[in-house]
Amino acid sequence: MQSAPAPGSVRAPLFNLAEIQRGELASLYVEFYAGDILSVYSDALIVSAFSGDYYPISGSVLGAIADRFGIRYGANRPDGTVSIAGNLHRFPTPRCSAFKELWVLEIKNTANREPVSPGEIALAFSTLHHNIRQLVENGISSISMPLFGTGDIDLPVGEVVDQTIDLLRGWANAAPSLRTVRIFAHDLGKVATLNLAINKRLGYQNEASAEALLHAATAELGQKIASFSDEELAHELRILVQLGTAANPASFAVAVKGRIVAEVCAKRLFRQIKPDAPFPSKLAGLINEVELFIKEKNQGWILNYFQLLRNVGNNEAHATAAGVTLTDAAAVVVAAIRVAEFTTAADAQNSSPYPHRAR
Repeated sequence: MQSAPAPGSVRAPLFNLAEIQRGELASLYVEFYAGDILSVYSDALIVSAFSGDYYPISGSVLGAIADRFGIRYGANRPDGTVSIAGNLHRFPTPRCSAFKELWVLEIKNTANREPVSPGEIALAFSTLHHNIRQLVENGISSISMPLFGTGDIDLPVGEVVDQTIDLLRGWANAAPSLRTVRIFAHDLGKVATLNLAINKRLGYQNEASAEALLHAATAELGQKIASFSDEELAHELRILVQLGTAANPASFAVAVKGRIVAEVCAKRLFRQIKPDAPFPSKLAGLINEVELFIKEKNQGWILNYFQLLRNVGNNEAHATAAGVTLTDAAAVVVAAIRVAEFTTAADAQNSSPYPHRAR
């Protein structure tokens, strides 16, 4: 029922990233993409449909699934369907590169072809909210879903964003095992509008005057990514570039990704010191563990960059009164560059000052 990306589309740039805190439990990360919902793998994919009409129509996500993976349905729910609610069903499907499970959310009856209303979207969200525990019962830790109503239906963006974020906050509390939700907007041209709506809903405001600073830092990072040989680190840095160059960039999203970059780098340094030890659960513990290692490299100032990435990320995660500004976001990008450079150089040297402390 919702539109698929244009034919030939194979990319979905990440344009926003949020973190929903859950006390002592791991946070729920929410990633916002624009484009092809089948280009990024999640354990489960939610699609919408008319009840009794699951045909792979061209331009729909079910149509794209049929074209790309040969998975096709018709007028009736296939044998083996598990009905989680009256209008929410888990269809039997082979695992593919986009998802492990496929869930079909029926928005309207087949006979009613009138445009989808905001009230029907709200009812669909209510179904998803009340059944999240059943949705994640098979070890589902990541979910992809469209930003319902913002494609061809063209519902007000702000209203849909509000409903979506309320839904995700409910999921965060009800399903601790859920780690990542990926929201896909169909129209790349709406990224600026979506970012403004998301930022407003989460209580953040951008400063246009600081965008040039952020863009300059991000441009430097973009030029240097090829010099980072570790693919995990390079991947996180590429996402940081996407976030920093998005229209109306979200400063808090840059803060979240900056802290993730710090975690990746700190873990790589920790592994040089203690090859077989379990990682500390918190970034602060990781930084404490690698502090002496960094100082013995005569680059103690790198610790300041690690702490900046941690502190700004914490400001976002805990929604402090100060908030996260675009100036902060530019500093995060610079800090990520310096920390990544130090980590890459340390990896290249492949040496530890504590060979006897490994356990």
